[in-house]
Amino acid sequence: MVDILGVLETRIKQGKAKKIIQSKFKDFQVVCNYSAHVNGRIWLIWKAASMTVIPLIIHDQFIHCEVTHHATCQNFQLTMVYSESMSGGSLYLSEEHPAKYIILYLHAQEKDLLYQYTALRRAEDMILRQKAKITHISYNDSSSKYFFARIHERKQQQIIGQIKDRHGQNQTGIENVASSFVEYYKHLLGRATVVAPLDAAYIQQEQCRRVQALMDSLLNFSKKSWNTFGPNFCKAVQDYFSHGRLSKQANGTLITLIPKKKISNTVMDFRPISCCTTFYKTISKILSVRLQTILPKFIGPEQAAFIKGRDIHENIMMSQTLVKGYARKYLTPRCLLKVDIRKVFDSLQWAFIRKERGDILSVTAVIQALEKNFHWSGLYANTEKTDIYFDGVSPTVKAQILQVTGFSEGSFPFRYLGFPLDTARLHSDTYGTLLSKIQTHLQHWSTKFFSYAGKVQLLNSVIFRIINFWCASALLPQNVIKTINKMCKKKFWNIEEGTRKLALQSWANICSPWEQRGLGIKELLSWNKSLLAKKI
Repeated sequence: MVDILGVLETRIKQGKAKKIIQSKFKDFQVVCNYSAHVNGRIWLIWKAASMTVIPLIIHDQFIHCEVTHHATCQNFQLTMVYSESMSGGSLYLSEEHPAKYIILYLHAQEKDLLYQYTALRRAEDMILRQKAKITHISYNDSSSKYFFARIHERKQQQIIGQIKDRHGQNQTGIENVASSFVEYYKHLLGRATVVAPLDAAYIQQEQCRRVQALMDSLLNFSKKSWNTFGPNFCKAVQDYFSHGRLSKQANGTLITLIPKKKISNTVMDFRPISCCTTFYKTISKILSVRLQTILPKFIGPEQAAFIKGRDIHENIMMSQTLVKGYARKYLTPRCLLKVDIRKVFDSLQWAFIRKERGDILSVTAVIQALEKNFHWSGLYANTEKTDIYFDGVSPTVKAQILQVTGFSEGSFPFRYLGFPLDTARLHSDTYGTLLSKIQTHLQHWSTKFFSYAGKVQLLNSVIFRIINFWCASALLPQNVIKTINKMCKKKFWNIEEGTRKLALQSWANICSPWEQRGLGIKELLSWNKSLLAKKI
């Protein structure tokens, strides 16, 4: 129960104050400073039955009074202060005045609270950036409307309200959807394999320093706290490499489902991503670093993708050269296999193209070789994504090959490693996937949430990241480059479709370097040619 209360910054006129006091504080007495200030900045309210309050000084910035508590008979002085910086004067208190010590205490408390608020605001900003998954814009755009729009959008995308299970039955509700995914992955998960323990000599003091370097890349606090937990952490890593066993807690992961395509209706349309512990990540990173030095010796030069020191675009260019020989007259029979390899939970995909003679014996030999590889490695072909392409093959032989393989017949163009392959030169229509992907990103990121600096950051770090893969694989047609520049220009100047609005600067000036008074956005045609020049 509150017996005395001070209200500051009321901003209530004196005429209305009497009505409010009479209606809201019937059992209380009130002293205001309307006599010292027109706005009555301070109200001192107390319960008359509990205490007696005698005002001593009524100032425009404080009310000083003497208080006697009836139950305890205690007597003390109380000052309610409203401090304000004013031009031409400020609140003056003598050295003996009790309000002076109150103000000093409040200033110290305000400084401490401000420090706490700054730390909490910084932590909140980090949480918002993690929730929004945004790394491409400047800090001046952080915690803006764009952040909250992205957080809401991501939250809606993470909800799976309906799904088809592995039997093709529709399931609704959180429990039924979760049970469908659990059943599907229980059916697909493989068996545990026994591995031989490794020699503990592999983990030496040098390895411990490597563990610390890896931790620095995983955790921000590892440098400050390494002296505390570092030795025990290294011992735990060494123990794993000595015995080859992980505790249940260290091996525990959180699985996040990532949709493989825009519209995901079945449990097969999601890819599980494991959110592992830091201890697990450290061991995986050490194994990865070791394998980097020996894997190129075991993997043939034909596999250029996903290997350090090799270029994925070389496979794309080689495949483009192969398919250009198709769809011509008077060719010898030939067929082309595009095989998609599926691991037990469909998280490993590897498509490759192989040129073979278009007869049943050649295709059978290839299938037998693939089956041996599947039996040895545990990798199986995903028949839903595996196609076979024919040219110059008779309908009878074609039917026999399809029956033996169980694959479906594909048609040109098709995508290999994310890039379209066609028998003829790629036209502008073939780049529809690229244009639609750029347009989708630009539509999702409404420019009204961005400053111009944020728009430049968006184009350089996100849009050009999409374009770079295509630019390094083929020379883009002129009309495709013009279309991309037009889309970026409209979003940069916030020009709506169907409206007439002049840009403040030409796009050529915008794409100039900073030294030439541009904004440093890459000029697409020159960038395309420079990436292709690296392959010469």
